[in-house]
Amino acid sequence: YRYSGRWSAAGRGRDLRLFILAIGGVATLVHPVSVFVAILTVALLTSAIVLRRIWISWNYSRRPNPLMGTTLKAVIFDFDGTITDTMPFLSGLAVNLMTENYAISNEEAGRRYLETTGADFGSQIEEIFPQHPRNRGVVATMEASKTRGILGHPLFDEVVPTLMFFKDRNIKRFICSSTQEAIIRQYVSKAGIDDLLDGCFGYRPGFTKGQ
Repeated sequence: YRYSGRWSAAGRGRDLRLFILAIGGVATLVHPVSVFVAILTVALLTSAIVLRRIWISWNYSRRPNPLMGTTLKAVIFDFDGTITDTMPFLSGLAVNLMTENYAISNEEAGRRYLETTGADFGSQIEEIFPQHPRNRGVVATMEASKTRGILGHPLFDEVVPTLMFFKDRNIKRFICSSTQEAIIRQYVSKAGIDDLLDGCFGYRPGFTKGQ
């Protein structure tokens, strides 16, 4: 759901608070205490908005069905780090490949990998090391290692109950990932959750995550 209303909606009241600070700054020409009054007013306004949102969220979460009244038709889940805890494995594998094949430290490799996470690994490597002659071989090694490693990771405990929750409410469920689609399909079949999903989409030539 979204916060609504003049004071609770995201982004509302920001201009007013900036205006109050500006007035407080100008008013220091009359008395220095004006800055304190302006800051105190902004703090009270901000705290009131936060408390209002907390109350709305708490009240909403106590309903028998938190999704009641929404027009939710489908839920799309990421795969790595959402369905299964593969991110440490993938990060470690990527860092090792980068440090072995390029002039880059472990720290820098880890940082650059995480910064570009979300794209397929081929796009990540091309962004980090543009047109490097080793890119193709590194990507091929990564994909082969991913296939062997990902299939051995268990589901998060919350995955099946969550998928069942949405299925019972006739809300469609999908997985969309930058990992190769063939690997995703193998995994969901091996994990026994293919009947809880309406579709799985992953990277394949000509079809990236954003599509």
